[in-house]
Amino acid sequence: MKNQLNRLLATFSTEELNRFELFLASPYFNRKPGLLLLFRNNYRCDTDGGMGEKEKVQDRLERSELLALAEKFLILEARQSDFGPLQDQMLLREIARKRVQPLRVKQAGKRAAKILSDTPDGTTRARLAYELEWEDTAAKLNNRRLQIEEANATRRLQERSFLLEKLRLACESVSTQAIDPGLLEDGLLPTVLNYLEASPELLTKDALLSTYLYCYRSLIDANDHQSFERLLYLLSKPTYFDPAETGSLLLLAINACIRRINQGQSDAANAAFELYSIGLESGYLLTAGKVSRFTFSNVVVLALKAGDYARAGAFIDRYAAKLEKSVAQSTEALNRARLAYEQGQLPQAMNFLRSARDEDVLTTLNIRILQMRVYYQLQNFRLLDAHLDALDIYLRRRKNSLGYHYKAYRILTASVRKLRRINFHERGQIESFRREIEEAENLPEKNWLLRIVAS
Repeated sequence: MKNQLNRLLATFSTEELNRFELFLASPYFNRKPGLLLLFRNNYRCDTDGGMGEKEKVQDRLERSELLALAEKFLILEARQSDFGPLQDQMLLREIARKRVQPLRVKQAGKRAAKILSDTPDGTTRARLAYELEWEDTAAKLNNRRLQIEEANATRRLQERSFLLEKLRLACESVSTQAIDPGLLEDGLLPTVLNYLEASPELLTKDALLSTYLYCYRSLIDANDHQSFERLLYLLSKPTYFDPAETGSLLLLAINACIRRINQGQSDAANAAFELYSIGLESGYLLTAGKVSRFTFSNVVVLALKAGDYARAGAFIDRYAAKLEKSVAQSTEALNRARLAYEQGQLPQAMNFLRSARDEDVLTTLNIRILQMRVYYQLQNFRLLDAHLDALDIYLRRRKNSLGYHYKAYRILTASVRKLRRINFHERGQIESFRREIEEAENLPEKNWLLRIVAS
């Protein structure tokens, strides 16, 4: 229990710790002064979460109660943002109806409708709009006062919510198939798609629904150029979509771009850059003003694949300062190494790689794999062999946490060792190795290996 509480409170900012202390001081939320004392003695001695204890653990039960209060505090904090105020008014209206307070029902409903009208469009907003309407509809049904048009209005809201959530789930599911290539069940999706195909007027009126439909089409068919162009057009326009959902849509559209790039459609790279620019400059792809290490690396790799070294360098210079402090050094060093490597500046690339230190396993693997490539390109085979031995040890020690990556990277190290033994004067050996690499599934650095045997 102590570790659970420590880990949770370590995520609190200084401002959140201050508010939590006030929360614990309120007798409405906490009627045990000892819990406030426990918090102050053990977690307020440091401003970064206070993991150093001044006193011994008083009681396991007290820590369990303090953990429960910390979770309750976070729930209340969350209700102050996003859709919390709207949900509060919806709940208030429901409570007032049960207490037979018609005026309070009406006023809460008006406040909820006003908040809803000021809320950007999105799947969550669509669901809450339906729930708000349904609560009123259900009350009228109980009193036998429901009119046909009111029933139709509720039905339209329910159907829109269902369509949006169905399409969003379909897009997210297709997007993750690169990670989990399992078979997706169709369910009601074909029925939904057929309905939308037969309802062009609905798509004309509903920008968000259209965006999800074109996104899905673009993800499942890299040759559906019309849907792809419509998707890019909708995402390039100033839209009134939920910011968090807009960020997700941009990433889904970027995924569609990458699928096209992998099929040789080089013009999709510019589309991906534009989507990243929209997301970063507008803040849709930032979290608390920070760019994630994954987005940062993806943009750099995309630029390097397109051969646009100037764009990659400019991006690193501009956004390195926006990386989270804990990963900034390693992420910047890795991507500067990637740029130097592509520009043929191998010693400089190695210097960057040697300076990169990271606790994340996959990031460490990216660093070590690029070091492997540099050693090979420099023909420093003694260091390469030692590096491969160390890499295999690293992989074995982290086998359980790597999942399917473990097998893929073990095949890679074995393939590089085979490459070392090839006699490049024997065409048969080269062709045999090339076929083996081409037939290998999910092999990291496959294109690099093929380029070497083709040169």
